[in-house]
Amino acid sequence: MDHIYTDLSIWDIFRTQVPFLILHDAKRANDIAHSIMLIVEQGGYLPKWPLANGHTNCMIGSHADIILSDLIMKREHDSHLNMTQVLEALRIVANTEQIHDSRFDPPTYIKYGYVPFDMDEYSASLTLSYAYGDWATGNVLYAAGLIDEVQEYYSRSQWFEHIFDNNTKFFCPRNSTGDILCPATEIEHLIPFDYRYTEGDAWHYRFFVPHNTSRLVDLFGGAKYFTEELDTFFVRSRDWPTITIPNPYYWAGNEHNLFSVWQFHYA
Repeated sequence: MDHIYTDLSIWDIFRTQVPFLILHDAKRANDIAHSIMLIVEQGGYLPKWPLANGHTNCMIGSHADIILSDLIMKREHDSHLNMTQVLEALRIVANTEQIHDSRFDPPTYIKYGYVPFDMDEYSASLTLSYAYGDWATGNVLYAAGLIDEVQEYYSRSQWFEHIFDNNTKFFCPRNSTGDILCPATEIEHLIPFDYRYTEGDAWHYRFFVPHNTSRLVDLFGGAKYFTEELDTFFVRSRDWPTITIPNPYYWAGNEHNLFSVWQFHYA
């Protein structure tokens, strides 16, 4: 490891910069992975957003799991990355409550199969993020030959379905009683900092299933309607009359939908 990175805005880099580095500068990507694992060694669990010598607990998710998985699945990790330690860190973050909650109370999440809205108001965004993270963990377990564990995480990676509203075709928070709480009006779907979501609105998170777009297309009823709604997402973004506030449709200024353009081709 040539460089140690103590400041990692993981929310901002796991979808963009790190995947690019894995493809074009694997040495630097490995330095980031080793830095993450050094934080685990010194702090006990995967960081969410480390800064200097501490945790900021900023943003959501446990996206260090996706960074590590991406590096390993592309077989760009170096021989110094200890897979036993990586696997243990992934298991801990997915199943154990942490001091700085890289994930919201994993035992409660596992109990319900989603993050209940009455326990965390960002529940829809959290549930989508954890589903992606569990898929990434399942991939690492598969690569390590731990087949008996794989299915548990792949099954959990499908829990995005638990918060999909079949009537509106949006992801919406669900409370602990099972009631789904979608925005009530079309306008409410367009509040960029809606309290139901993290730094976004219902449209921003509508397509956030990067690990299983084929199932998402099925939930929409097929490729025709899915691509029509994607097209609406981009066309209305282009036609939105002002740039003084975040765009309520496709919003390149934040990370939720950066990959959505590729979903046309996938569908």
